[in-house]
Amino acid sequence: MIDVPDLSISPLMWVRLSEGLGAIHAQTIMAILPDTTAPKKRSLIISSAFPEGITVEGDSESLLMTWWLEVGETPELDDEEEE
Repeated sequence: MIDVPDLSISPLMWVRLSEGLGAIHAQTIMAILPDTTAPKKRSLIISSAFPEGITVEGDSESLLMTWWLEVGETPELDDEEEE
């Protein structure tokens, strides 16, 4: 398990970089793409902070799910049938 600092800045998405642990503000992320050189091991995150992209460890599917847990909202589902 990774020990992460207790920060009040939220939502942060913690990512592993080759230099160590990093964080990106989740609401600034525009895209998470597989790294073409190693798509199952690394991903490219494009955000307003890193418009050229930043390479992080981990596959894009897992990172997308992590991102969704930080910023996603469950849509309201209407159980009533429309007549």
